[in-house]
Amino acid sequence: MRLAGIGAVLFLAALLAPPAQAFEASADCAECPGGRMALSTLRAQLPAGWRLNRQREPVFGGEILVLDTGRPGDGRPTVLLVHGLGQNGLRDWLPVLPALAGEYRVLALDLPGFGFSDKPEGKYSPTNYARVLADLGRERVGGPMLVIGHSMGGAAALRLAADYPGQVSQLVLIDAAGILERTAFIKHATALPPLEDFGLAPLQRLNAGLRRFGQTLVEKAVGATDPTELLAQSDGAWGLLMRDKSNANAALGLVSEDFSEAVYTLLPPVELFWGEDDPVAPLRTGKVLAAHLPQARLTVLSGVGHNPMREAGAQLLPLLLEALQPRVFELESAEPAPGESLGDLVCKKESGRVYSGRYRQLRLEGCTEITLRDVQAESLWLRQSRVEAENLRVEGSGTALYAEGSVLRMTNGLLSGRVAIENRGSRLDLAGVALKASETALLVGRPARFLFSLCETDSPGYQGYLHGNRQLAPGAYAR
Repeated sequence: MRLAGIGAVLFLAALLAPPAQAFEASADCAECPGGRMALSTLRAQLPAGWRLNRQREPVFGGEILVLDTGRPGDGRPTVLLVHGLGQNGLRDWLPVLPALAGEYRVLALDLPGFGFSDKPEGKYSPTNYARVLADLGRERVGGPMLVIGHSMGGAAALRLAADYPGQVSQLVLIDAAGILERTAFIKHATALPPLEDFGLAPLQRLNAGLRRFGQTLVEKAVGATDPTELLAQSDGAWGLLMRDKSNANAALGLVSEDFSEAVYTLLPPVELFWGEDDPVAPLRTGKVLAAHLPQARLTVLSGVGHNPMREAGAQLLPLLLEALQPRVFELESAEPAPGESLGDLVCKKESGRVYSGRYRQLRLEGCTEITLRDVQAESLWLRQSRVEAENLRVEGSGTALYAEGSVLRMTNGLLSGRVAIENRGSRLDLAGVALKASETALLVGRPARFLFSLCETDSPGYQGYLHGNRQLAPGAYAR
């Protein structure tokens, strides 16, 4: 088994874990996980009447710590809080928990492997965590819950809502991590920061090249092999390699999960909150979820990073309380409003341009750092170009997208034609994109890389979802 993919994920786990300063130290404390906060210290911080106890869970066979601010039958809806990576566990919710407990009965837990819960062997995947959450809900609540998940906990909450729909009446996701295909997720989390952040704007062109080179390496390393393929064949191998490595275990389980079907078939309404400056879970994820979950609404928190509870609790709290109220979602039509055509767009050797509107044909040659935003066209032709597209709809009778020696990163939209994509030596990163073809979805003329996240395909050869990092040789492909 090649280790490049696993190495990238282990590096990601280190990035996701909170710094040591995030924990409250407690010297010579026998109760402290890793020599940190004692459970008695946590109890002392909580209001009287809140119950904090350990109980056995049947999935991994260990004990978990559960916080319960109310009692069954008190007439209030139950909110379940699911934390992200890091040994803070349920303590990540403390900035907003008291106010939530004033309106709702709140359940929060340390997931297996985190905080004061046991660290049993096994695969810490969203699917297994959803089983833990479902068991907790059946035992403590016995009915639908309002579920709020952050980061990795957002992925687990999404899986809970998809696999156990009767247990979730409403879902709130805060900077949910790992929903995009793992390469796209890791590319964002491991990207070099813009040099202007350090006052080095004159070197920005060099930095852009370094960033592209780094992303290419990530695509090849993570796409070279499935880092969980051999581990998944043996629970013993997974447990042996991941023993005492909770962050790495959960990060690897997180990025190996495919949420395509869940996203397109989820029933409960979903509120999405995202830090605009999240360095871990890209805002792109929130945009894809908002576009494709049946009932979803995205709120972007300006100037906020990956943990809005700690970074902007005062801003997030009223939004959470409002989001938990029953409401009827007014869904926008997926069909774009008609507009006057701007004719053909021809771009040659230009850089930094932004285009919007309706066109007949788009033809870009030797153009770099081009943005296509809310564009409609009958065809898109790229040669030696670099393009970022969002909400792009290409519908025609021929080839929707022709890409030769180019790089395209496309978020949400449609590529529809006789051939959806003809790729000749290009790198295409597509998230939330629908491919519709009357003949062939993909036609590869030279070796080409495709990175699919939560994409749909409808062609004579295949109807279903595309989610993966693939290097394809020349030939026609149905999927």
